[in-house]
Formats: sequence, C-alpha cells, structure tokens
Amino acid sequence: MSTVRDYLVQCAMCGKESEQQRITSSPGLGGYSDLDFRPRWAYMEYWIQRCHHCGYINTSLAQPCELSMDTLLSVYQEVEAGFNWREEFKKIEMRNPDISSDCPLTAWIENKPYTVEMLVEDNLAFQFAKLGGMFAKLDKNISAARQFLRVAWCFDDEGNNEQGATHWRKMSIKHIESAFRQLQLPVSETTQCIYADMLRRVGDFQSVLKLDENQLSDEVSVQLIKFQKELSEKGDSVAHKMSDNDDLLRAVKRKHENRSM
Repeated sequence: MSTVRDYLVQCAMCGKESEQQRITSSPGLGGYSDLDFRPRWAYMEYWIQRCHHCGYINTSLAQPCELSMDTLLSVYQEVEAGFNWREEFKKIEMRNPDISSDCPLTAWIENKPYTVEMLVEDNLAFQFAKLGGMFAKLDKNISAARQFLRVAWCFDDEGNNEQGATHWRKMSIKHIESAFRQLQLPVSETTQCIYADMLRRVGDFQSVLKLDENQLSDEVSVQLIKFQKELSEKGDSVAHKMSDNDDLLRAVKRKHENRSM
C-alpha cells in the first residue's frame, strides 16, 4: 500500500496556502518500463500541484514561475483553446456508465453556458497540458515535451483514446525537435529513445528508421533504438514494454546488475 500525506503548500504566485497531497512511501511494483520510459507504477496525480486560489500549476506550488500571473493565465487560455477539451470531456462522460442522459450535470452542460475550465480544471491531462504550455512559453522545450507526453499517457489510460494521445505525442515531438535545432543541452540518450518511441507511436516509421543508434553510448539505448526500428519495419505503432525484446531485456538486466555492484 502506498502512503499519502496531506500537507499545506504556500503558492509562490499568490501567497495563499492550499492543501496538497504527496506520496511518502510506495512499494516497488516491479516490471519493466514501457519503451517511452513510463514507469510501471505511475501515480501521476501526485506529480503535479494546482493552487485552488489562483490556478497556478507546477510540480510544486512553492516553486516560483518566471512569468507574471497575467502571462501565465494567457498561456492557460491558449492551452484551453488549442484542444477540444469539451469534446474529450463528453467522450469520458459517454464511457462512464454512472453518468446517464438524465444526469443533472449532463443537462447543465447541454442547456447552460459554461467554461471548459469549470469542467476540466481537475482533469489531470488538462493540468499537465497547462504545465507544458508554461515551459513552452519559457522556451524550455525538453520540459515542455515531458509534460505533453504525460498528457498522452493520460489519454492512453482513458479508454485507449488514441486520437487524443496522438495529438499530444505530436506536441511533445515538436518541442523535442525544437530542442534539437536549438542545441539545448543536455539532450540525453533517454530523451532520444523516448523521441523514437513517440515517432513510432504516431506512425512516423520512416523517421524512426533514419535514426542512428551508433551515435549512442549506452547499451540499453542502442538496443532500444534497434527494437524501435524492427517494430517500425513491421508498421507496428502500439505500446510495447522493454521486456518484449530479448536483446533489450538482457541489456536492461546487465545495466541493473552493474549499478548494484
């Protein structure tokens, strides 16, 4: 069982306190990561915090932002306008058997004005998207790409929402490629491997096949890119685990053993 503790955090933007949660202990659930390095245990709701007063979002509300609050709210509005969150909300509603057509919330959505913020401000994907938007505004492309990939993971979890997941993987790819062009360092081998997986997941097999694993030094990274190429040659765009390939699995085990020595 994981242990979760409530605690008060003072928002660096508005100065007000709000109750947040964090994991203080968690059992190792084992298993190998997906090819995009998503951990087998992923308590993503504890990776992000939102101020209940001003709406500021960060990995920790105590961390100040280089943007003004007005600029930050403008960024949030751009994220809201740049994706059909209302449609995604309705898809979730349709998949939820507890929400019927005569539900008051459903009637309220259909018959009264509303803002998307009122409906999805607690939605984890929306929060990660806002955080990614903040990093993008700050020209921190690798950090933005990381958050947009987490949005894709949220859509992966919501009834295999492939359309939503693909949209946000493409957003993540865009920002990683911006980092490549701007020579933002360090672009780690792990990031390059995640980039390869996202290219394959969105069906850009030719770009995966052009990658050069010989430029990488880590054995796991080399085997991972080779596996991505094998999958791309087959036109395979579905999620895979590192344990799905014997050569990659052996490389992962050797790396783990070397770290344990």
